[in-house]
Amino acid sequence: MTACSERSVFLISHNNCTSLILAILLLISLCSCPAWGQVKGLGVEVHHVTPVQRDVVPGTITSFSFQVTNRTAMAAEFLEELHTPAGWLSLVPEGSFPLDPGTTTARVYAVLVPKDAPAGRYTLAYAVRSQQNPAVQDRVAVDVVVLPFGKLTLLVEEQPDIVVAGTPFTVTLRAINVGNAPLSLSLSLDSPSAYRVQIAPSHLELAPGESAPVTVSVRTDMRLTRPFTLYLPIMAKAHSPEGREISSAVSVRVDIMPRASEAVDLSHYLPTELLIRPSGDEDSAGLQVEVRGAGTLDAAGTREIDFLFRTPNTLPMGIFGLYDEFHVNYAYQGTRVRLGDATYGVSRLTDYFRYGRGFGVDSTVNDRLGWGTYYTGSRWRAPDARAGGVYLSYRADAHTHVKVNYASIGQGDTADRFGAYGRFASLETAFRPTADVAVQAEYGVSSGGAITGYGDTGYRVRVDGREGERLYYTLETIHADPNFTGYYSDCDYTTGTITLPLGSRLQANATMTSWKRNLALRPAALTAPRERQATWGVRYNFPAQWYATLGYQTYERRDAMPLMSFDLDEETLRLGIGRSSRRANYLLEFHNGRQYDHLTHRTSGLQEYKVFAGYRLTPQHYVTLFASHSNRRQTGYLASSSDNAGLSLNWQPLPNFTLTAWYNDYDYNNDLRRRNQGDLSARYLLWNGQSIQARARRSDRRAGEGSSTSYELVYRIPINLAMEPDTAIGAVRGRIVDSEQPGTPGVANVIVTINGTAAMTDARGEFVIPRIKPGDYLLNVDRRSIGLHRIPVQQMPMPLTITGGEVAQVEVAVVTGASVSGVVSVVSVDDASSDEAPVLYGAPDKTTLAGQRLANILIELRNGSEVFRTTTNAQGMFQFQGVHPGPWRLTVYDHNLPAYHVLEQSTHDLTLQAGERIDLPISVRPRARRIKLLEDGGVVQEQKVSAVPGVPTP
Repeated sequence: MTACSERSVFLISHNNCTSLILAILLLISLCSCPAWGQVKGLGVEVHHVTPVQRDVVPGTITSFSFQVTNRTAMAAEFLEELHTPAGWLSLVPEGSFPLDPGTTTARVYAVLVPKDAPAGRYTLAYAVRSQQNPAVQDRVAVDVVVLPFGKLTLLVEEQPDIVVAGTPFTVTLRAINVGNAPLSLSLSLDSPSAYRVQIAPSHLELAPGESAPVTVSVRTDMRLTRPFTLYLPIMAKAHSPEGREISSAVSVRVDIMPRASEAVDLSHYLPTELLIRPSGDEDSAGLQVEVRGAGTLDAAGTREIDFLFRTPNTLPMGIFGLYDEFHVNYAYQGTRVRLGDATYGVSRLTDYFRYGRGFGVDSTVNDRLGWGTYYTGSRWRAPDARAGGVYLSYRADAHTHVKVNYASIGQGDTADRFGAYGRFASLETAFRPTADVAVQAEYGVSSGGAITGYGDTGYRVRVDGREGERLYYTLETIHADPNFTGYYSDCDYTTGTITLPLGSRLQANATMTSWKRNLALRPAALTAPRERQATWGVRYNFPAQWYATLGYQTYERRDAMPLMSFDLDEETLRLGIGRSSRRANYLLEFHNGRQYDHLTHRTSGLQEYKVFAGYRLTPQHYVTLFASHSNRRQTGYLASSSDNAGLSLNWQPLPNFTLTAWYNDYDYNNDLRRRNQGDLSARYLLWNGQSIQARARRSDRRAGEGSSTSYELVYRIPINLAMEPDTAIGAVRGRIVDSEQPGTPGVANVIVTINGTAAMTDARGEFVIPRIKPGDYLLNVDRRSIGLHRIPVQQMPMPLTITGGEVAQVEVAVVTGASVSGVVSVVSVDDASSDEAPVLYGAPDKTTLAGQRLANILIELRNGSEVFRTTTNAQGMFQFQGVHPGPWRLTVYDHNLPAYHVLEQSTHDLTLQAGERIDLPISVRPRARRIKLLEDGGVVQEQKVSAVPGVPTP
């Protein structure tokens, strides 16, 4: 995707009121300008009908309208593409349409904005190109502002990165109420796989500032034979005190690894694939071979390359036929070289988006200075031109960028302006006066052209800004003198769009656009249109996921030629209502308006209805439909005269099988223009990474133009190319063995992890963890996977050092673990006396605890490197399981012993054998006290003695 379709997200500033005031003033001033008229593109011209900026709420549908004009001298079949941000769903399939020379058609698209789309500015690009001549192409961009909403946050606290197939796992989330009112939350999850997924709890009550954990449990399929990425889209919804629905969503990614081990390969690969593509229609067929790849040539990633070789040319062989093409792009240390078939150019004002065969260089001298050049020639005769250019760029700081451009276009042999020639120079700058405002400006001059004349100029200025969280604006003006024959020619264009909040649920927007063509009133052009368009609208978000839009749109077109051929006004009132839910999303639009023709003094009314809908039957089944109906038989600018309908189905019955089908019926109430299109596509992923895709499209035309059926079969084969030994990665090869069995056989299905990377042993007990960066790691064996009471002989986790370019060898022995258990209890001791003094045991009141089992006594088991601790339960019992064979010392601590009681023995040395079970009783005795009695019975001295008679206490 080119720069015109890149996403631009601007920072938020609540104190930048100056930019807001300037934006409003500039928008008002632009509304009074009799400007625009965009003559651009190369043979085909695409214009906006809807505003160039649209504000939406996540989870809703928004629609766009474009006008496409064929400015070549030949009829053509045009292919269309809609470039959207990742995760955005187009509800109208991308098809094709015929267009006669000089005629215009309207195209309508609608997209579903994801529920978890972050707030910010996004760009969608609509592009068309001739199927017969790919150089005839144009595109326009639409900004979509996703508004912030809600005061609910859903965060991922803990999740596994990699899970071995067949192993259950859990994901821990935290739902946080960051608002100032209580929320009642409902949590849901759409799993795109056949795995069993549960979320608990599914409902939560959260006070302001309160949070609560949420657990997602997943059972994976042990039959998986190739790596699979599982996405878990989790949604939390609540209603605000005003009744507005708020929500938060996260998408958790977990890589599921098959149980079979991979082979060790420490080579660095360039991702490459071979495509074998037979295609055709009823009249012809052909076989095309394509090799393409993209990646780095070295393991360090300093040398990047992408390439494509496709031959032969199958363009005439059905709608799926592709032209032969080759290109190689190479980048190294700030320099990028392009060679072959591609789009070239230096700037939007001079030469831009020109497809041809040539070369280009873009280089960065240092952090501030850069330069570039290109030369290209058209591969097809319309337009036939040679073009070249050069630029020099300078980045003054992080906010200011200046660029000087020069381009030259050689004359072709076609008769229209697209075969014109000229030389262009321009000064271009991009800067940010504030953190929330971005400005692009370019001024250019030209010499030569289709008409004799020199020194014509052009300029382009665009301002994108943001104020607060919900106010966005875009301002753009473009001017090209009559003899300025760059990408724009003989036109003025001015547009301004602003969206601003009027409350927590109400959003307003306004767009003013005006344009002018044929500035010099040249008679050969026949017309000199002067057009103006204005749109005002509001959007209101109702409770329970409903929303409504109301808009008023006007269009004014005048002909400045003495013998004017048109002079008309249009106005429409647009009402839309939609709903967004977890399964269903739909939008209904109603347009009511009129057109007044000043030449004939006739007024005609228009009514147009549109519906766009998407419904998720299951996580693997999604259906979309659209339909429009109009009572108008003549196409206007604001409303179409066509009746269209379409339906699409996306179905994934198996994780490796996808089926897509769609059917469109254009102009179904007009027998002269009616055209049906149906498309069926199936894609199957093979176990070895290969895939097969079959596709067929049927087009029926009712006006005697006949019908056609096109098809293609694409067999995709990964042929990743080994570049060099990768010293930046290492690998681990190991074996888990049973040391208690003769011959130490391997243990199958044992899970081994290294810092989150997992593998499972095969039938021979072998495992491989490939492609690990060098460093120190900890290897661990999942105790649950090696069997009940089984433990590794080596202490886990085991330190492991990975060296680049080498395979670390590991062997881990498994044995049956020993166990140590026991009971801590009080034993009784009889009073004793000696010649010196009597000895008493226990408390002074002779209260006895004999036979009592003691709880909460700390027990420690240590072997020098491993330490286990536990406390006795209410019955005085303790137990250590899964203990390695060898010498151990058990220590009993006397911190919680009853008063006047001592341990009979505090330490015990043990030597454990594999599988041995030791039951060790721990005795606690009353403490002995030797006393001296006075004649009257009083005690004059007390001396501690051992709890064991005859052994003195120190």
